[in-house]
Amino acid sequence: MSTLDGHSSSNAISMKSSFSDAPRIGIVTWDFDPPRGGLGRALQEMVHALRERHVHVDVYTVIQTSFFSRLLFSISLLWKLSRWVNRHRIDLLLLPTGPGGLFLMRRLKNCRCIVLSYHTYLQQARYVPGEWWKAIFVPFERHTFNLADSVFCYCEDTQNILRKEYGVRDIRLLPQILEVEPWMSKGVSEQCRCDGSMVRQCSPQAPLIMTHRHYQKHLCLFIGRPDRRKGIHVLWRAWKGVSECLPDAKLRIIQHGDLPQAELIALVQSADLVICPSYLEGFGLVAVEAMAAGTPVIACDSDGIRSLIRHAETGWLVPRGDAIALAQGITRLLMDESLRKRLAVAAQKDVRLRFERQKSVSALLQTVLEIRDSSPD
Repeated sequence: MSTLDGHSSSNAISMKSSFSDAPRIGIVTWDFDPPRGGLGRALQEMVHALRERHVHVDVYTVIQTSFFSRLLFSISLLWKLSRWVNRHRIDLLLLPTGPGGLFLMRRLKNCRCIVLSYHTYLQQARYVPGEWWKAIFVPFERHTFNLADSVFCYCEDTQNILRKEYGVRDIRLLPQILEVEPWMSKGVSEQCRCDGSMVRQCSPQAPLIMTHRHYQKHLCLFIGRPDRRKGIHVLWRAWKGVSECLPDAKLRIIQHGDLPQAELIALVQSADLVICPSYLEGFGLVAVEAMAAGTPVIACDSDGIRSLIRHAETGWLVPRGDAIALAQGITRLLMDESLRKRLAVAAQKDVRLRFERQKSVSALLQTVLEIRDSSPD
């Protein structure tokens, strides 16, 4: 990893390539270590996967806490990024843009550039109530796309926006690199209720994980930042209706970092339902992890989510922002255990097939080499 002054920190890892023409990849981001959101978690997984294949990867990052500090970071790249690229002999740069990402101000010399777009400012301004003003950043985002040699995205909705609204020609739709096996918990051999508590018996080498002091029937989870884009206000309105029909239903709000990963996995596995009422997602990491854990998901039919979930087959979708429909969907699922089981089984199977990790890493490497070796426009 590299800091703002361009010097490699002790976390930087240079590994000998397993093939002679391996690219030297640089990633520029503000969200990496520790990850503060889905973008940081996704980039960490990407770096880890590439280094497992013995690809040289350097990360250029600083801790930034606000949009305007990230904008200043983007501006500083005008004179610092080229120096960093040359110092580390980077021949392929990956840069996330859009909400949560950075802007590229000028084209780099002697280095191909791939821009990662999970979702765009145009989508956020169009679909998230009260965030219309973010459309002012669309020109900067468009400029970044124009400077890129290629654009990666992870859902068809964003791909269509990039093609129709931004005029991007070279768009690669890639599978997200995920580590879903821990969520599928092959080591779980037994579930039992004992003295009012739920215990998961893991492999002989692993300790018992106590998910709750007292098992809660009709436990629902919301995992993520409680902000407007995530639809938390829609969930609050919907929950009033759920409580009227099912007074014993429980809702737990969890932000990333509230629990250690093992405890979070155990909690998701023990829940009856995971609720994802977002107006917009770049990918839908929480939904995928819940599906992998065998927990049914109810979500709003929004960009990034509809690419993951087939309604009434691998999950349950309701209209975006519709609190009444969300309440009705939650109530129906909580009252129909057989429906929940059918959705959960189908979703877990689908995730296993779609996000096989080694295939995703191979696809990324193959695409990266194609872009690096292609002739510039």
